[in-house]
Amino acid sequence: MHVISVVCQKGGTGKTTISTELAVLATRQGLATIVFDVDPQASATIWSDDRAGEAPQVVPAQAPRLAVMLTAAEAQGAEVVVIDTGPSADSAALAAARAADIILVPAKCTIRDLKALGPTIRSIADAVPGKRLVVVLSMVPVNGSVTREAVRYLAAANIEVCPVRFHQRAAYYNGLGAGRSSVEWEPGGKAAGEARALWEWVCVQTGMEAPGHSRIREPVDAGMHA
Repeated sequence: MHVISVVCQKGGTGKTTISTELAVLATRQGLATIVFDVDPQASATIWSDDRAGEAPQVVPAQAPRLAVMLTAAEAQGAEVVVIDTGPSADSAALAAARAADIILVPAKCTIRDLKALGPTIRSIADAVPGKRLVVVLSMVPVNGSVTREAVRYLAAANIEVCPVRFHQRAAYYNGLGAGRSSVEWEPGGKAAGEARALWEWVCVQTGMEAPGHSRIREPVDAGMHA
């Protein structure tokens, strides 16, 4: 079973968007997939409610029970678990980090937002040293040099950056609000292309197979040429 944790102390960075996009794509690959929603705002759970029972399953979870729930999920045949956390570096986020095969940290591109990553990264590094943590730049402006500046800033801080970015695209927001992912809302759109590229990248990094998709080569900035 592969566990992908999406963690960031700052709110409004796209954690639920990334979590649900990956979960839908994992499900479409025929993988038994569960989202554990440990965010008190329950955004992923609300998203699931709007899907009227359609996979992937979203299960509300609490930090003290997360390890038990992961064990139960694996025993029941889950192949992929995505953990969507809340906007804080609390016990739930740390529990999600401990369980993860890879930790994705969504972040906007402004220097102010990037500096705000500090508490998240430090708390995870202290609690689970050696765990792989990767920043995923999200809500990236379609035009401008802000992405290059963000990558330089993170590289100078020795923080790994995912080669795939999520840009500011309506399909993410419209789909999430309707209980859909971008690949369901606008299958041929640029948002869907970015989501698929992130899923493929995660598959490569975690040793999962992504049937039906060629593996991308780094570095890739999906949708860069909007």
